[in-house]
Amino acid sequence: QRQVYNPAFNKSSYVHYFTHFNSTVDKCLARLREELKRGDVDFSPILSRFTLDVLGLTIFGHDFKSLEGKLQEYYSAYRTIFTFNWMRMLLVFFPFLDNKFNPYSWSLRAACTKLNELFNIVIEK
Repeated sequence: QRQVYNPAFNKSSYVHYFTHFNSTVDKCLARLREELKRGDVDFSPILSRFTLDVLGLTIFGHDFKSLEGKLQEYYSAYRTIFTFNWMRMLLVFFPFLDNKFNPYSWSLRAACTKLNELFNIVIEK
């Protein structure tokens, strides 16, 4: 099993990751400067977009361009899935609440379907 993971942790991989990380940091800082000109900045969505872009480039080899405002519908789906919600905690402890009458379950399923579309696009490339 370890042999499968070794290529991701060698020196050339780190150089590759570092290059993508630096370019994404530059985009993130540019986005923060734009937002600061408008007034108060909510860092959470910007850092979330940063994370999505870094993971996309380093793991999937695909630039999601979420810091640039592209793929807004996919980013919204990502936020729906990964943002903490009390209803999700209830579903973990009381799975019978996850049914066709629960609007939160509808939005979560729709978000999963939307991200699945994006992943299929990435896999096809």
